[in-house]
Amino acid sequence: MIGPMPTLTEAQNQGVNLAGTLHAPLNGSAIGYMRGLTTQQVIDGIPKTEAEGLEGFVPNIDGYVIPRKPVEAFEAGQQAGVSLMIGTTTKEFTFDGTPDDARKMIRETTGASSDRALALYGLDAAGDGKKDPLYGSASDQWFADLLFRCPATTQAMWQTATKHSVYQYELQHAIPGQEKQGAIHSTDLPFVFGFYPATGNLGGTYGPLDNDITALIETYWTNFAKKGNPNGFGVPSWPEFGDTQAYIEITQAGKVVQKTELRKKQCDLFRDVLKQRQTVAH
Repeated sequence: MIGPMPTLTEAQNQGVNLAGTLHAPLNGSAIGYMRGLTTQQVIDGIPKTEAEGLEGFVPNIDGYVIPRKPVEAFEAGQQAGVSLMIGTTTKEFTFDGTPDDARKMIRETTGASSDRALALYGLDAAGDGKKDPLYGSASDQWFADLLFRCPATTQAMWQTATKHSVYQYELQHAIPGQEKQGAIHSTDLPFVFGFYPATGNLGGTYGPLDNDITALIETYWTNFAKKGNPNGFGVPSWPEFGDTQAYIEITQAGKVVQKTELRKKQCDLFRDVLKQRQTVAH
């Protein structure tokens, strides 16, 4: 998410609020009480406590594991000086709500840039907005851009600015049998590890094409682990992200296509809003 990370005190207060919602005792046995609750009891308590939903449970600046705001480290060029491989799938998470719900969230998230954001997704008038064959409905596009694609691209830009190599990818190949659904969140995992689930959200009937994609991805990943560069014998060239914001698409057919500036208009908007919100946070 693009909101500021909470301080340790703020995070602790969130925990106290959640404990109260779950009717935990006010003495030292609160943690033991909550550990005895069922998963559903905890889940049911979260929406009543966290008005901002997903933003409620995030890493916090505890002064130990995370000593300061990560954005400050990136702004100063003091993040880890290593090569970076980063990427997303085309569908990632879908938006669980109506187009009007998406409009409300866009306005709340983008603030002064809300008119620009709504127009960009075709949600500035009544209707469902602009649908995309790869990325889905306007609402789904907005949600995945906000949570995944644009943060990934922005981090790639920050890392590139420190003169370290970055390699970005987009996986378009869906789990076999889930082609209508598209490449959902975590679709890349079976191909990275060469393990094909038969059931669950990644379950499918994997075949020869999937084996080829696994061989491709595992070669890229292994090369990168060895030398900080995914390129090598037997795989298509993967350009550095660099100033052109280059990336590769791994298509539904298993082809590697070189592109630049993934979702540029949407991610330029994201970065502008990020700057606005960080300025307010300071």
